[in-house]
Amino acid sequence: MSATKEQRGECAWCGGDAIIGTTCPRSIECPQCGAFCGHPCKRPSGHRAPQLHMSRITEAERMDREHAPHGNLLDGWRAAR
Repeated sequence: MSATKEQRGECAWCGGDAIIGTTCPRSIECPQCGAFCGHPCKRPSGHRAPQLHMSRITEAERMDREHAPHGNLLDGWRAAR
């Protein structure tokens, strides 16, 4: 199911297109690389990763499910492979 135009807005953390009321993965610390809130994920070399780590996205989605236990979640976030 896709979010309607009314359900979308600009994310305060990353400036991207977001579903209103969901957790932005950038708003939490990355469990994989330790990137701080608001910062991009890092590669093992310390350079900026091109996308967020899947573990960071999964944690944000877990937090959303915790707040919406009846499964009213819409589109997920794109992840680094």
